[in-house]
Amino acid sequence: GNSLYEVIPLNSYEKWIGGGDTSIAVAFFLLIPLFAAIPYGNSYFKDINMGMSNYILLKCSKKQYINAKYLATFISGAIAVGIPLIVNFLVCTMTMSTFNPFPDDGMNMMMPKSSMSLLYYKQPMLYFIISIIMIMIYAGSMAVVAMCSSIYTSRIYVVDIFPMLFSIAVVSLGEIIENSSVMPINFI
Repeated sequence: GNSLYEVIPLNSYEKWIGGGDTSIAVAFFLLIPLFAAIPYGNSYFKDINMGMSNYILLKCSKKQYINAKYLATFISGAIAVGIPLIVNFLVCTMTMSTFNPFPDDGMNMMMPKSSMSLLYYKQPMLYFIISIIMIMIYAGSMAVVAMCSSIYTSRIYVVDIFPMLFSIAVVSLGEIIENSSVMPINFI
């Protein structure tokens, strides 16, 4: 007999890394804070410890410098995570069918009464765009967390891994207080 997999082809909305709960997807989302922090999260640390900030502050105020550093760090973290997700979706779109998901096909994680489920089933591309934006905001925020940790440590590797440790602490807190809504994986 025909199985469901023979009847309904693979759907890029369901199979991109952000659309499923595969081990690769879980690992990617757990590592987002690290991926976001590595490109530029430690730049403030380097500027301070190598004396570059002294030269930069000759050209602008400390407030302008910090604001520009926050913005650049946020954008770099968002892009470092957003581009791989967009590329992954594009590859899925080029290699699989792209059609509106069905609520009862058993192929997706979205429950029919879940948050934003109507959008997911009626306008999946808009849902994808909103998801990417939310993930990029989270990633940019984690890069800024790395930057902020620069003032509390003398070790650059601590700056790089602090967002990951912070994220794990938030997940652990959510488990302890039995409130999964505080866990990043549940809102991105």
